[in-house]
Amino acid sequence: MHRARLSAAASGTLALAMLLAACSSKPIDQTANWSPNRIHAEAKDEMNSGGYDKAVPLLETLEGRAAGTPLAQQAQLEKAYSQYKAGDKAEAIATLDRFIRLHPASPALDYAL
Repeated sequence: MHRARLSAAASGTLALAMLLAACSSKPIDQTANWSPNRIHAEAKDEMNSGGYDKAVPLLETLEGRAAGTPLAQQAQLEKAYSQYKAGDKAEAIATLDRFIRLHPASPALDYAL
């Protein structure tokens, strides 16, 4: 009986340690409190300095935060450009294809063709 209690306590301690370890490895979203305009400005700064690979995740975040707005459409186009400049041409084409499917009447459609 004593061993069963010890095993249960050890199992509980191990489970708690695993849970805490999982929580501590979660990445922190530095853009959580940023406005869509600030995210866009940061992405543009990265693009202007040649950090296309750093701009892509910012633009993806912006797409989600500004969904349904012209800013989200602009983010998609800039994401495709950044993917292309970062050397990920297949992803750039996929992003442009998605833009065309989602926004066939967009005034910015010419940029995607």
